[in-house]
Amino acid sequence: MREREGYKPEMIRNQAFTSVWDYLAPMQSDVLGVIRDHKSGICNEDIALKMGTYPSTVSARVNELRKMNLVLIAGEGISSISGRKVTLW
Repeated sequence: MREREGYKPEMIRNQAFTSVWDYLAPMQSDVLGVIRDHKSGICNEDIALKMGTYPSTVSARVNELRKMNLVLIAGEGISSISGRKVTLW
């Protein structure tokens, strides 16, 4: 295989395998990490409790992750905190 001058095949390979985590803001990656760690579905209020922040902050980050197709709806449930119907991620 011919190499382009100044470019090595390893550099091209590394660019192809960049992770989605490299493009996320810190809060987005924290929210995504909590969702991935919780296997059976988790609501925004529970994510906020685990992270020690407000549900409104988490809701905005989840919405951004949904627009990037990184988070899907896993179902619906009842919040243990407010008793309201919630979406599970």
